[in-house]
Amino acid sequence: MAYGVALHLSFLLTSPVLSTRFDETLHVTTLLQLLDGSIFGEHSMLPVSPHYPGLELVGVAIVWLTGVPPVVAQLATVLLARVVLVLALFALGTRLGRSTRVGAVVVLLYSGSTHFY
Repeated sequence: MAYGVALHLSFLLTSPVLSTRFDETLHVTTLLQLLDGSIFGEHSMLPVSPHYPGLELVGVAIVWLTGVPPVVAQLATVLLARVVLVLALFALGTRLGRSTRVGAVVVLLYSGSTHFY
């Protein structure tokens, strides 16, 4: 778990406050539309995003329940998704390999992919 969180924090060091990557800015647009009350708003760059706003709805819930700024909710949502992914990979590897070492190796192997970082 610490490994997955540390990789995410190192990723944030490049731009800790602003969403500067292409995919991030697309999802921030949907998040801000949801916060403004536009549920199925128009999104010209990513038309499917307003129709499947799973992670954005988690971000909206964090903003509404805690009152934190949307940037903090976005970071918390991505960190929560990262933790769930690492736990699921570890559990799957442990279940299939019947060993926690196999689970750790599965997480390490998956973390080598470009999608994880």
